Amino acid sequence: MPRRRELNYRAQLSPFERGRIVGMRECGASFREIAVTIRRSVSTVVAAWRAWTEEGRTQRVVGSGARRRTTPREDRLLRILAIRNRLRSTRSVGDAWFAAVGRPIRLRTVYHRLNAMGLNI
Repeated sequence: MPRRRELNYRAQLSPFERGRIVGMRECGASFREIAVTIRRSVSTVVAAWRAWTEEGRTQRVVGSGARRRTTPREDRLLRILAIRNRLRSTRSVGDAWFAAVGRPIRLRTVYHRLNAMGLNI
């Protein structure tokens, strides 16, 4: 049996790798040769090539996902509420935000927003 090829399991292709795929394919390399060279799966190479030939893009498409529930202005308010009293809990920050904005906010959202801002509560 042939030895299993080790693939490089990074989350996304880098722009350099996408450019390499396009360049190698234009030079006449097969999808399998490209996959072995850059240590990615053949399906990944084919998808990158199709994105280039059909859509003319080498950047990745912005993924879909849940839309943000807070605006940048509301995020700044969260930051201010958390900084005013550093000993305040996540729940009390969320309650203060509800009192100011009038919309409920999940505790997980408060935690993630403040953590992204570098504030550990």
